[in-house]
Amino acid sequence: MNPYLFADQHRVKKWGEILGANRFKFGICWRGSKAKIDVGRSFPRSLFEAISKIPNLELISLHKGEGEDQISNIDFDITRL
Repeated sequence: MNPYLFADQHRVKKWGEILGANRFKFGICWRGSKAKIDVGRSFPRSLFEAISKIPNLELISLHKGEGEDQISNIDFDITRL
């Protein structure tokens, strides 16, 4: 029986080659859409700074759309796809 959710193995391989396997990946997004109720969905990017210092952890931006330009003002390492 197949699990309810599963990943396409071709995509797993593709993204494994892009991201590598040397560090734990942690995807983040700091802002929701202004078109929807935003209370509790958006917060300061600086809150991720402490997490970014965890050894062998790689932060990956999953942010898309409005606010994406804020990545250039982040004072810690983050991978942008």
